[in-house]
Amino acid sequence: MFSRASFSFRGLLAALLFLPTLILGYIPENWEAEYEWHPEDSNQGPVLIVVDLDAQQSFVYRNGVEIGKTPVSTGKPGHRTPTGIFQILNKDADHHSSTYNNASMPFSERLTWSGIALHAGGLPGYPSSHGCVHLPYSFAKKLFDVTHKGTTVVITQKGHKPHQGKEPAAALLGLEDSVVAGGELAELDKAVSWNPERSPEGSVSIFVSGRHERVEVFRGGVLIGKAPLSLKDPSLQLPTAVMMLLEDKVDPAKEEEVPGAAVKVTQEPLHSHWATLSTSGKEDASKLAEKIKANLVLPLGFAQRLHLLMKPGTLMVTTPEEVKADTRTDGGFHIVNAGKPSAKGKEK
Repeated sequence: MFSRASFSFRGLLAALLFLPTLILGYIPENWEAEYEWHPEDSNQGPVLIVVDLDAQQSFVYRNGVEIGKTPVSTGKPGHRTPTGIFQILNKDADHHSSTYNNASMPFSERLTWSGIALHAGGLPGYPSSHGCVHLPYSFAKKLFDVTHKGTTVVITQKGHKPHQGKEPAAALLGLEDSVVAGGELAELDKAVSWNPERSPEGSVSIFVSGRHERVEVFRGGVLIGKAPLSLKDPSLQLPTAVMMLLEDKVDPAKEEEVPGAAVKVTQEPLHSHWATLSTSGKEDASKLAEKIKANLVLPLGFAQRLHLLMKPGTLMVTTPEEVKADTRTDGGFHIVNAGKPSAKGKEK
């Protein structure tokens, strides 16, 4: 009898704490904080969100350029926010928790099916959540408008700024310009599986495992291809890295004025390039792409088909470790952990 009454009282108290957010748009004072937001610095391109647990900050990059920076509040002891590489699974601007007494979690962007999400919430200046990443209310609203299902979120113990490399996408796959330019595709080896029809659309994610000597390709969370890989120097491990393909940039030297044209005409775009992030913090991000290019060998026919599939926002993750079932969410998306959390959050 006593425990039931106690539970009801706690539920009522929790409801009262969140009730103000539902009345006249009132936002609790500790749901706001000073932040930076400059979307005009990069008007288009794929978005990458990095959460730094040690610094309790989050950074937003669009096409490799920082457009936002904010304080956050992540998981408290016993409810640590998991580190890893995630994609937004779904979005709900007016989400309410099914676990925490219908608590309001505005502008929620789910990262795992167990309930970890980005959303507006309390910001006391230290980790205080049940595993989610709390953002300032107005920042969460702005972020919600520039993300989509499939946007990449990297949560690390110590955040690092991504490096904009000059390595073209094809070169990282071991393809020469002459191979990319055209012509017939090489035949697929018997060890290669390639079934893009399994998922005709969606974000593309490439996972390269050094220990398994295997590359897997997902589109829309569905496995559509896999192939063996080899290393030119097996004594050199693949780095743990996250790379996002950015939109093509135009070389100003290749633009020219055309009489009667309202704008300059582009004669030749630059190759697509990568934003590279070290999740371990132990390696120089500016050198990661070159290390991978110098050592990774993929079957030619597989690399050609993969190159044709890639588009801005394509994610490539390399790790010296194996990629196995318990490093994936229920949706089939791999999580490469920088360190296993002591407890999984269950905020829903």
